[in-house]
Amino acid sequence: MLIFVFAVSPVVTVTSPSSVVILEEMLVLSCDVQGDPQPGFQWSSPPGANAIVDSTQLTIPSAAPENTGSYTCTAINPQGTGSDTILISVRGRAVARLLGI
Repeated sequence: MLIFVFAVSPVVTVTSPSSVVILEEMLVLSCDVQGDPQPGFQWSSPPGANAIVDSTQLTIPSAAPENTGSYTCTAINPQGTGSDTILISVRGRAVARLLGI
């Protein structure tokens, strides 16, 4: 009997309800990581961002201007590396109303 084992390099998808967050509101980013063997992963965020990482989620509890920027989830396993990035913008309430957000 032959058994085939396929190793797969990481595939990463970052999801968010929006790429724009209103000042002082919460935003949760999710990192979906697939690969074989199961990859390890890490988040990177802008300097000074008040972000909390809990497993595959990154939470911005109260958005501030410092949270504007790129958020990247990077996964690594013996087969390689994968990453996905999302650009988050923080807007004041007045600007958000003008933009219809």
